[in-house]
Amino acid sequence: MAVVNSGARHQVAELFDLAVELEDQVFGLMTSQEQVQNTLSQLTALCPESLSYADLDD
Repeated sequence: MAVVNSGARHQVAELFDLAVELEDQVFGLMTSQEQVQNTLSQLTALCPESLSYADLDD
């Protein structure tokens, strides 16, 4: 906000450093979530079709 709204040019480098750090963190989170999703997809693919129709409340 200080850079954009107030024109605090001395903080521009810090702004972009933080943006790069956040981008790296988001990328890491996305990669982790993708791995979890792949594992869950492999697991659910193993579910026998017969369980789809079973009454699991018994």
